[in-house]
Amino acid sequence: KNTLPLLTVAELARRSEGEPGTVVPWHSHDDRPAIMNVISGELTEYASHCAVPVTYKAGDHVAEGPRLSHWRQNHGSETTILVSTDLLRKDGSD
Repeated sequence: KNTLPLLTVAELARRSEGEPGTVVPWHSHDDRPAIMNVISGELTEYASHCAVPVTYKAGDHVAEGPRLSHWRQNHGSETTILVSTDLLRKDGSD
């Protein structure tokens, strides 16, 4: 079970696009939990806590929290569009 500490936070939302074959390199969310929304296309996640890759498609929402390290790749045939919202400490630190 992932739990997030109660913090005073600000949100940072960003839109990103990935053409077929695009790789999002290995990273973690230890200090910056996020919620990812898949707007179009699909994206396959290779995560530290899962032995089998998971493919997310348009309409999926994914919580990215502490103890998660992962990388992703667009194995689909169309551009993937994501909107990710990071939760940041209000003092601006990650």
